[in-house]
Amino acid sequence: MKLFLLIFPLLLISCSRVVLTNKIEAAKNDGLKQESFFRFSSNRLETIKSKNLVDQGLIKCHQGDTSEGLEIIKSQYNNDKEKPQYWNNQGNCFFLSNDYYKALWSYNIGSTKSKKLNTVAQNNIGVILLNQNNTKEALAVFSELVKKTKNLTPLFNLAHAYLEMGLIQSSNTLFKKLYHKNRNDSDFVFGLALTESLKGNYKYSSGLIRTIQDQDKDDVLFVNALNLYGLKQYEQAQLTLEKQGLVLALNVKKSSQKLHSLIEAKIKEMEKRSQNNRAVANK
Repeated sequence: MKLFLLIFPLLLISCSRVVLTNKIEAAKNDGLKQESFFRFSSNRLETIKSKNLVDQGLIKCHQGDTSEGLEIIKSQYNNDKEKPQYWNNQGNCFFLSNDYYKALWSYNIGSTKSKKLNTVAQNNIGVILLNQNNTKEALAVFSELVKKTKNLTPLFNLAHAYLEMGLIQSSNTLFKKLYHKNRNDSDFVFGLALTESLKGNYKYSSGLIRTIQDQDKDDVLFVNALNLYGLKQYEQAQLTLEKQGLVLALNVKKSSQKLHSLIEAKIKEMEKRSQNNRAVANK
């Protein structure tokens, strides 16, 4: 599973680019529970009570009904058009429906409504930039935001931006901070485990990844296989990769295919060496 990016909310609002966990049921396992709406399970979404129709519309969008959610939000235009929350919620719904152009339009308007909450819109703009592969621009946005706010979402997004640029140590440093904030959050754990593995700390990474409850997820299997490969347990690494499902996310598929090729090459090398040893022994 590729690491993911979260839209930074007003109140409890957020979206995500790519998510490791499915839906988090227990609030204690959600290190961004005050900032991110995206990883809420259906049950948690149902428990959120709000008389504000703009918030109700956003909940609908997170429940998968972006058409109805946007209709509810738009119905409040005359009442709430001067409120930054209106534009951020609408932008998040557009984001969830993959309409980045309208999402950017909404975030940009919202950013002019409140200097105090401008970081919300800027973070969300940064996520869209990253989704559009404007990684350097996104990294610049998140780097500025972590200087302005103590919220963890921009820090989380910056860790992923660093990772996408191949700046493993910088990404690892941030994931360590997030991990120490909440060791129950499996996305924090996964980010740290992946970057530790990429740094060559395979044993430490193995210990971390084992704490994630769902060991059969494709990206967790990939990190486990990567660690086994690093520890020269090639056959076990190959067996671990073979547990992955038939349908993989594109980024996981590419990484897994490359790792599989490396593992096969090592196994063939070991078999050849073994044959050579037997040949010498027989002479």
